[in-house]
Amino acid sequence: MFDSLPSGFTDLPPGPALAAALASIDVDRLSGHDRVVALRAAARLEAHYAARKTRAMVAIRDALAAEFAADPVPGDDVDEAAVAEIQAALCLTGATAASWYADALALRDRLPAVWEALAAGRIDAVRARVLVDETTHLDPDAARDLVDAVLGWAADRTTTQIKRRIRRLALQLEPEAAVERYQSAVEDRRVEAYPNPDGTANLLGVNLPPHRVAAIRTYLTRLARRLRRAGDPRSMDQLRADLFVDLLSGKRSDGRDEASGFVELRVDIATLIGLDELPGDLGGYGAVVADLARQLALASPHVEWRYVITDPDTGRLRQVGTTPRRPSARMRRFVTARDPTCPYPKCVVSTGGAEIDHIQPWAEGGPTTPDNLAPPCPKHHRLRHRIGWTYAPFGDADYLWTSRLGHEYVASGQPP
Repeated sequence: MFDSLPSGFTDLPPGPALAAALASIDVDRLSGHDRVVALRAAARLEAHYAARKTRAMVAIRDALAAEFAADPVPGDDVDEAAVAEIQAALCLTGATAASWYADALALRDRLPAVWEALAAGRIDAVRARVLVDETTHLDPDAARDLVDAVLGWAADRTTTQIKRRIRRLALQLEPEAAVERYQSAVEDRRVEAYPNPDGTANLLGVNLPPHRVAAIRTYLTRLARRLRRAGDPRSMDQLRADLFVDLLSGKRSDGRDEASGFVELRVDIATLIGLDELPGDLGGYGAVVADLARQLALASPHVEWRYVITDPDTGRLRQVGTTPRRPSARMRRFVTARDPTCPYPKCVVSTGGAEIDHIQPWAEGGPTTPDNLAPPCPKHHRLRHRIGWTYAPFGDADYLWTSRLGHEYVASGQPP
């Protein structure tokens, strides 16, 4: 076993040579920096063999089709037979086997470019699954066009970012169909409750209007932070859950009427005035159809709306504002409008409730100006100050983060 990476290691394509190289390395003896390199190589190799596994599933289907063609049997169903074979061979449940098989067929027949990227180790199986799932409602040609537009970009994005980008592009690709899907889904709104194996239970609102969900979560977060400031020892998640239950059961957190929150909506000028049908972006929750974005721009008197108007050609910020109810400080509005999501790599947390941070610490002379302020979410604010990561502006709208192990990652505070 070697305690350093072999020469040319990072250039090895996924396959037997990379597998042999990884097998020859003692990861525990590598430097911290090289352990990250080895991790990435293992991920590429895992993706490559995941692609080979999906191709094997399709090959089983083709073999069964040939069997049935040569020796027909009553009621033969190639797909059913293939799922049964895969289920037995891999010791899976029927539902899991059927899901994996459907993905394998989709990668071969609908989205071959995704399979090729998976085999080359450019994306992993989880991202491939997202690309398949998020395009099932589109016809094959439209699905392939959409995937071609995002596949290279998706290689170093999280699944949440990929989902949001695809949903936005799908809204642009088929705006009328998107409105019909949204309206049909909202018609099916409901509340579901079911028990968990550990004795707890889940209560879900399903197919709800996204602006209502955004406002509700913001409201619960505001109430939870108030209780934390008052010394409540519960975590934010626990407080939000407890407030959720209390409010639905008729209780108030402190006896006051707090039926208000804030919601941020991003929409370009042409869509806002009805000349275009580009989707808007709702407070970190993702794309919404243009018609809903226009409706939401007419702010409810019980909700503070932070609106951001952008240029449809360049995407650059044109105007920022809030509805009159309790506007935040002007500088904070500008910073969170400029960076609507946390600027940490791959984070998609909305900056509506962010902790405004001095990039150059104020104690070290850093000015309190927009250029020296960023809105990381609480988790990644702590990462910078407690774990030792650093970040700085990079280019016109990005940030360069440096990890404790010396790896650099470029990110922005822009939604996907």
